[in-house]
Amino acid sequence: MRLAVLIGAFTALSTPGFCLEPPPADSAAAAAVRVGAALDRFDRLPVSPLGEEVARARAACAMIPGTGDVCDPVPVRRCQAALATLFDRARDVLPRVDDLRGAALSIARAELGNAISRLTLLRGHTAVCEAARSPVGDHMASLTPAPDAAYVAIEPLIPLRAGRRYWIVVEGRPSRWLDETPSTPSLVPTTETRAAQTGFPRTLGGIDTDRVEGLLASMVRTRGPETPVPGFGSVRLHLPQPLRGDDLLELRASFVPARGERPAHAIGAIEVADGRPPLRADRRRLRSQPCPGPRAGLEPASAPPGVPMGTAAFRGRYRSLDVGTEDESSRAPGRPGGDAPALDLEFRLLLPPDFTPRTPLVLAVDGHRGSHLRILQRHAPGLLAAGLAVVAIDLPFHGGRARDGRDFVTTFDPSRLALHMRQATTDVMALVRHAVECGFPIAPDLLYRPRLVRFLGYSLGAMVGAIARSVEPDLGTTTLLAPGGDLMGWLKLRLVPELGAQFVTCIGGPEHGKTCFKDGRCAPPGTCGPDPYLELLFLRIAPYYALASSSGDPLSFATERTGFASKAPLLLITGGEDAALHPDLATRLTDAYAMRPAGPSERRGPNSRYTQWPTLAHDLPDHEAPRRQAHHFLATDGRRAGKNALSGGTPGR
Repeated sequence: MRLAVLIGAFTALSTPGFCLEPPPADSAAAAAVRVGAALDRFDRLPVSPLGEEVARARAACAMIPGTGDVCDPVPVRRCQAALATLFDRARDVLPRVDDLRGAALSIARAELGNAISRLTLLRGHTAVCEAARSPVGDHMASLTPAPDAAYVAIEPLIPLRAGRRYWIVVEGRPSRWLDETPSTPSLVPTTETRAAQTGFPRTLGGIDTDRVEGLLASMVRTRGPETPVPGFGSVRLHLPQPLRGDDLLELRASFVPARGERPAHAIGAIEVADGRPPLRADRRRLRSQPCPGPRAGLEPASAPPGVPMGTAAFRGRYRSLDVGTEDESSRAPGRPGGDAPALDLEFRLLLPPDFTPRTPLVLAVDGHRGSHLRILQRHAPGLLAAGLAVVAIDLPFHGGRARDGRDFVTTFDPSRLALHMRQATTDVMALVRHAVECGFPIAPDLLYRPRLVRFLGYSLGAMVGAIARSVEPDLGTTTLLAPGGDLMGWLKLRLVPELGAQFVTCIGGPEHGKTCFKDGRCAPPGTCGPDPYLELLFLRIAPYYALASSSGDPLSFATERTGFASKAPLLLITGGEDAALHPDLATRLTDAYAMRPAGPSERRGPNSRYTQWPTLAHDLPDHEAPRRQAHHFLATDGRRAGKNALSGGTPGR
């Protein structure tokens, strides 16, 4: 029962409107999901003065879920008007409830404001309804009011391109603002130091606020309107007057590429952070190094169980760069590629019985707390049987590179985590370079040098693969098992207990304020839900965390598919019951890859595909069907991947 409660709380905290298969963020369906989720949250609140307003709003929005009427301006207006009334009524109730109920109500109100803004976007962009997506080149943004409605967070629905400059355009500003100019948008207030300054309670329940302040202090940088921001992050627009419900009926925001003159209604500009230059410098340095001499050959090694008879196994070494991970004081971006010392690492190579110099090679990288041996045990039998060679390496601080007291995932130091992601990506580029330029001396008269290196990554290894594709053109057909974007969304489960917070809390009733983690139940009339203080905390630290981790977050790289990057076929495979990298994290990645729904549990994009297995969790490699799908995609060089490629049935069956 605890696991079920934890998964429910985690998914609710991770994304409003969570569902098994979240629709594309820039679709009409996503707006409908947001409306339904906001009203569901109000239904769970034991705040009786709002009961009638919630019922009226639900009746006015009854046409929203699951119908095409979401794009009809008349019923949308009717729904929005009812939601706006509820938005204002909730503000009036706030002073009359205690801190915990007030925190829960503030979060519900912010989510309601986001839902209203999504509907406003639909009215302003008829192409969204006609094509079920945003117009090409139009970077629409959502507006989420702060809990105290003193600012709105403006966030692109789809991640912006790295290294680009964008105007922030806000249309439909209320007439009462005309004599007062909103402040220049910024990532976070430059003077923010204490929780009370952002409208949050000074004490967030039982949360260790000193630990929170320490976390913030480790991430704060000097910043201003010109500071590069993550392509998936938000900017805050501080308002001259508190936001009202009817304001959201007209406000529309978008990010417009800054290619010419300042557009009408532009309130400022941002530059999107770009994590690729350090990686490109690493690649240039790697490619300038000489190949190992003739003595640096291969040594025989033991093959994992289950591989075909006649498999040849070797171990060898390749040369990467130490970009700063050996120095515990280093943070992203780390050492410049030209200054990074060489780093010799080990690989394990397996060749199928029918090996020839033209046999395709797959590089396999395991997930967090895995190793090259574990991923070979899981995948080598199937890949070798398909006629593929396999080479596997360890991530930093994993397997043969493990170090006492050191962990790759530094939850409380996102900048260092980003540095570790750069190191892992550089290691992948180093192995690819070793394979395609130097080759593997299988015998005195046989040098195995594949033209491209295909890739199989699982979990954390899949995240590294997503980054590597954006900077390594010699990376071929790629399968990412259980991938995700948004590092903070992934690491919330780790942050919660470290900060002394509760996952779920009773609101109302005799157990008001107590945890309901044990069984997900509260004595009537109380309800069990995500702890509102915890949600306020995440709202507070999210902009800092996004900035500190952006140079290692796959969402910062997935939009880059042109220029000096891999253009090979890509397959993403996820589990619908994955609580570690839940469906919304994978969906954000598919949105960045411009994939659109192509059937139940499937999406397709430019040379890319996505499949979800609804009944499976994070342990995808332990199940034959997704394993077989991954191997088949690699073996056919990306020509077959979907449900029809599987003889054993469709996902989830």
